[in-house]
Amino acid sequence: MLKSFRHAVKVIALVVALMSGILSLLREFLLFQYPNKFQERPLFWACLRIALSASLLALWYEERRKRIAAEVLLSTASRKPTIKQESLDLSAEILAFIYGRSQIAPKFLGYQPMFVGGNPAEMMRRFAESDANTQAHLKFDADTLGIYGYKFSRRVVTTIKRLKEAGIADEVMEGHWEAPANPATIKVIGEHLEKMADTVSDNPQKG
Repeated sequence: MLKSFRHAVKVIALVVALMSGILSLLREFLLFQYPNKFQERPLFWACLRIALSASLLALWYEERRKRIAAEVLLSTASRKPTIKQESLDLSAEILAFIYGRSQIAPKFLGYQPMFVGGNPAEMMRRFAESDANTQAHLKFDADTLGIYGYKFSRRVVTTIKRLKEAGIADEVMEGHWEAPANPATIKVIGEHLEKMADTVSDNPQKG
C-alpha cells in the first residue's frame, strides 16, 4: 500500500514537472505557430496523456533497474567463494597487514658502543636508550601477534581445514597457523597460503 502510494506520488510529480516544463513550452509554441490547427483544450489533454505515459515509462524503467541491481547483489552475496579465491584473498590481507605494521614499527637503534671514553653518565644513557628500544620492539611485536590472533587466526585455521579437505597441506607450517611465534612467521603464513592456493584447481570446491 505504501509502495503504491509512493509510486503514485512519483508519477504525479513527474507529470507536473513535464506539464509545467517542456510540454508547456511545446503547447505555447504550437498555439502560437499554428493557431488554426490546434485548440488549447484538446492540446492540453494530449500533452497530459504524453506526460502520463512518459512518467509511467520512467517509473517502470527505474523499478526494473532497481530489481535487476537487487538480483545481481543477491546472486553475488549468495555465491560461495572458491577455496582458491578465499585463500588468495586471506593471504593478501595478511601480507598487507604485516607490511602495514612494518611501516609503523619502532626504528632499531643499531649498534652503539657502550663504553665511551670512560664516561659513566653517557654509558648509562646509552644502556637506558637501548633497553627502551628493545622494550618498545617487544611490545610492538606482542601487539602485532595479538591483532593477528583477533583478526586472522580463526579464518586461517578454517581456510587451512578446507585446503586439507581439498588434499592440500603444508607440514612445515603445522602448529604455526593459529599461533605464530613472531611477526616474521605471520609473513611466512601469508606467503605459504598463497603458494597453497596456487596449487588448487580453478574449479569450485564443494563444501
